[in-house]
Amino acid sequence: MEEFKEQKVGAGIKTIAIISFIFQGLAIIGYIAIFAMKDTLEAMPGGEIYSKFTTTYTMLLMAFSIIEIVSLILILNKNKIGIFIYFGIVIIGFIMGSIQMGFSLTSLIGLILPGLMAYFIYAKREIFGFQVNNDSY
Repeated sequence: MEEFKEQKVGAGIKTIAIISFIFQGLAIIGYIAIFAMKDTLEAMPGGEIYSKFTTTYTMLLMAFSIIEIVSLILILNKNKIGIFIYFGIVIIGFIMGSIQMGFSLTSLIGLILPGLMAYFIYAKREIFGFQVNNDSY
């Protein structure tokens, strides 16, 4: 009888997931703070930037953060659907942020972690059920 060795998610995927959990958790706390203290923040000097954070936009960003956390949990559980949800949310969030706040080169910094995640998932693609072409080696 053959011994079956369970394939594990790599350290890179785990590291990026943990960093993303921390960032998204802090983002949710920030969205709650913006939602709760919007009038106070707008009254402060330089607070006109908070006028772009409407209630709907803030709730939408919070929902995206929660969906991203759920998709990361699915990725850590080796579910293929988590990958599609994660990158879909990242792309939609990037486009939405570029439209709402304007595109800048610094907004591309937010794509570093998803880019690294894509690389690490590609390296371990067989555990997610993606076909590996052995002819390319």
